[in-house]
Amino acid sequence: MFRINIALFFILLKMNIFVTVARKKATHALTRPEFQTMLNISLAKALPLNIVEHSRWEDKETKLKWTSLSMDTLVTRRPVGDESEVPSQRRLPMLLVQPKHNEDMAVPVVIFVHGTAKGKSDAKTIMTRYALDYGAAGISFDVRYHGARGVITMEEEIEGSYLNEMARAKREGPYFQAIIDNWRSKPGEQTERPFIFDTVLDATRVLDFIESRSDLFDISRIGMTGVSLGGTITWFTAAADERIAVAVPLIGFQWFAWGRDNDAFHGRVRSLERPFQVAAKDLGKAYVDRNSYVSFLEKVAPGLLHEYDAPATLPLISPRPFLIISGEHDPRCPLYGVASVFLHALDTVYTHAKHKLALYIGRGIGHDIDDTMWGAADAWFIRFLFNPRANDTGVDDLRFLLKNTPIPNSDIAALRRPPNAEHTKIVFQYLSTFPELHPDDSSEKDARSKIKRGGEEL
Repeated sequence: MFRINIALFFILLKMNIFVTVARKKATHALTRPEFQTMLNISLAKALPLNIVEHSRWEDKETKLKWTSLSMDTLVTRRPVGDESEVPSQRRLPMLLVQPKHNEDMAVPVVIFVHGTAKGKSDAKTIMTRYALDYGAAGISFDVRYHGARGVITMEEEIEGSYLNEMARAKREGPYFQAIIDNWRSKPGEQTERPFIFDTVLDATRVLDFIESRSDLFDISRIGMTGVSLGGTITWFTAAADERIAVAVPLIGFQWFAWGRDNDAFHGRVRSLERPFQVAAKDLGKAYVDRNSYVSFLEKVAPGLLHEYDAPATLPLISPRPFLIISGEHDPRCPLYGVASVFLHALDTVYTHAKHKLALYIGRGIGHDIDDTMWGAADAWFIRFLFNPRANDTGVDDLRFLLKNTPIPNSDIAALRRPPNAEHTKIVFQYLSTFPELHPDDSSEKDARSKIKRGGEEL
């Protein structure tokens, strides 16, 4: 009996140790150094910037000063200095605008990131407006295999004429092929991660450039925004690098695992249709099902469905100001998933800074943006980047800005639902940073009728 009790004791002890380790592993919080190591940010800091100025001009109408420049970036997982891999991606083309009336003083700066099949010139209009209206400098750059890093010349990209003259499929070609090559790479051969991660690394190099020119830029006031893919890059860069003071991702923030678990990943598949189809075919599938979707993402963006997803990265951004802008019917960034993880963060990692986290929902909008959504972004940057010394109460100031920005419909609501797919009850909670609306049973019933579960309705 004594021997049996001893054996039982050690069995229970072993089980307890296993459960404890498993629990610790399951609840392990992602740290910024871990995230930076995964992105190779620490390795990139060992490289010189090697800035090259290609051209400089002044806009005759606005009198703004523009500069086209490029710099070195880290594009491979090979040792520093090895240039044998994808030399076309070793230079990072950038476009800089400086407000003329503030050219002799350090000013706030906003980094703008374009979406799929576009380029850095896509941001020229918003960069011009921010420079003229708010006295902010602006920097845009070409995402991996886009713009001047894709199938066009730097001159064509800056002019923006290619957007009309060149078919979207041709512009997407180099980017999609790089992702396919990444998918088909063998263990030990994988040198690139062109989908999201490598461009986040590029964005941190842009931050290195900004930091090196403290004579031009107020490095304590660096903002970042982007649309679609650019919004995703904005979100991950803010998580990876604390130098981003204020971030506003537009239609680019989502909970990837929620889409997987709720059959709401089809919109994301269509955003990368050819790479996903190639992956499904390689796996012997007739179409992109859940398993092939998961296998593809785990290869081209390891950790995106787990340790680097929205619930893990939002704590790295807190308590910095972070505005999520989503379309009500966006199939690529399902609203249920977005709202769930947002509201969970509001009650946890942002509990002492709730006015610095907000969700703006574009009513009736799919995967697109309208003037009201840009108006919300403007208000957020005015409040937290361009006028940070204002009274830090947040709520009244931001509501005032929204009311005085051309936003026809600013009565925006957030759907509160626990971040657990098993819970189905929808509870309405209206954000305190927007005009008050009082939730009741009819509001919840209306929400149920408007937003359906599953597939593209999300």
